[in-house]
Amino acid sequence: MKGSLKKALTAVAAGVLAIGMAVSGGAVANADDAVTKANLTIQASDANTTSLAGRTFAAYRVLTIDSAGTGNKVAAKVNAKYETALKKVTKGSTESDILTYINGLDNDSKVRTFAEALRDEIVEENVPADVTISGEDSKSVTTPVDFGWYIIDETTDQTPNSGTKDNAPVSLVKATIANRDVTIDLKGGSPTSAKNIVDDSTGDNPRKVDDYNINDDIVYQLNFTIPEYWSTQYAQNGFWFTMNDQLSDGLTFDRLDSIKVGDQLFKDVAGYDSVLTVNGAAATDEPVAKAKLSIAFGSTADTDAANNKANLKLAGKTVTVYYHAHLNGNAVIAGTGNPNTYNVTYQRSPYTIADGEDTPVDTPRVYTYKFQVLKYDADEEGTSVSLAGAEFKLYADEAATQEVSLTQPDTNKAVYQKASASATAMVTDSEGHIAIHGLDAGTYYLKETKAPSGYMLSNTVTKVVIARDGELPTDGQSSVSYKVNDTSIPDTSYATVAVGNHKGTLPSTGGMGIAFMVAAGIALIAAGAFSIMRRRA
Repeated sequence: MKGSLKKALTAVAAGVLAIGMAVSGGAVANADDAVTKANLTIQASDANTTSLAGRTFAAYRVLTIDSAGTGNKVAAKVNAKYETALKKVTKGSTESDILTYINGLDNDSKVRTFAEALRDEIVEENVPADVTISGEDSKSVTTPVDFGWYIIDETTDQTPNSGTKDNAPVSLVKATIANRDVTIDLKGGSPTSAKNIVDDSTGDNPRKVDDYNINDDIVYQLNFTIPEYWSTQYAQNGFWFTMNDQLSDGLTFDRLDSIKVGDQLFKDVAGYDSVLTVNGAAATDEPVAKAKLSIAFGSTADTDAANNKANLKLAGKTVTVYYHAHLNGNAVIAGTGNPNTYNVTYQRSPYTIADGEDTPVDTPRVYTYKFQVLKYDADEEGTSVSLAGAEFKLYADEAATQEVSLTQPDTNKAVYQKASASATAMVTDSEGHIAIHGLDAGTYYLKETKAPSGYMLSNTVTKVVIARDGELPTDGQSSVSYKVNDTSIPDTSYATVAVGNHKGTLPSTGGMGIAFMVAAGIALIAAGAFSIMRRRA
């Protein structure tokens, strides 16, 4: 659909349309010269809606009614500003053709289809509304309008991350002298969708952002709430909807967990009249990076007619799907994080199965961090002489008993992994570096376990703190700070932890002392050997 006038609806019964419409150019009604306006009331019939504040509506007077007709009669005529749109939709070439077409709309399905098609054409041609209506802090709003036939459409803008516009269906209504109090009931809103990160499949602690280690288990929650009135609006053929989820490069899909309908939890997701595909193919047990998930409940295919009909039991309920994923080695470090988008495509009209509507995209993000180790020669000036071949391990405690499991897929990159027997020590490269990727915010302790050849092992345990600054952003740049041994590191996306080594020499107070100690040692050895030889002799 075009612009902001997109949503799904409740049309007035077709019988209202076809009363007394004459092909010659008018519908007739009893005239009342004292009345010049009709009253158009828009009211919320949904018990959960207590206010129309912030909601807006457009009224397009597509046919006019002139009270200055012949005798007690009034005439309906095409409003010139909508003539082009009316001709396109009705495929008529004259006013008489248009009125004949409208007079033939003899059921609700035809009325709805006509109203939505005409609304779309009006928006496409950018024809301004005759009346704009703003909701008030009450369940209804009444506006005086000129007599005529009106397309009424809600134009409320969507709320970011709300899931969808809460817009009512487009309506076609007639305001005449005889029928001058017209009421439109807003039957609830459109379906809503939302995505959250949660602690587990109970849905605890829903949130839009969080930080994780690479390879940690992340549980996502996908929601889709279906209006209760769909049980009657779609009663004839049911409806379909598809949950769409796209993981970014740094995320890997692991498995589907469960589905919850209302308060009832099902572990067999595939068995609940739904079909999961991953990157367009049937799901397997293998993890998939950058996966595109599609969970379909019914479809536009004739073979899914029974499933569409079965979906009627979902009206008024929230369908929730839980799945597991993890950050992989391609994860974005800090920065804008690793997004994961979600929305739902649903059947927009009960009369046109192929016409789908999308809810707005919801994008939770997960963040992860890193720091870099620099091994250098402490006997040289500054840190200019780097040392290769030093080995380190990372721990969660200062006593260095709780090892943080790491793997080193290449010479300059160590990546966090879940506890594993294959975890290895990290080794500095030719430039003395190790970059430790994929860490959650927290406190870590770095310890050297093997010194470079010719150097003494450092017995220092280095404390590294990674802290997020304030709340994580739902979009944009994250803010993170680092401390090394309680000293703050200047503003940076990651910290460098410098660890120095001294050359491997015996303790001394100077070069002459070393020479004397060595000479004395040799003399003692020689004297001992001479004494042994004399005894043997």
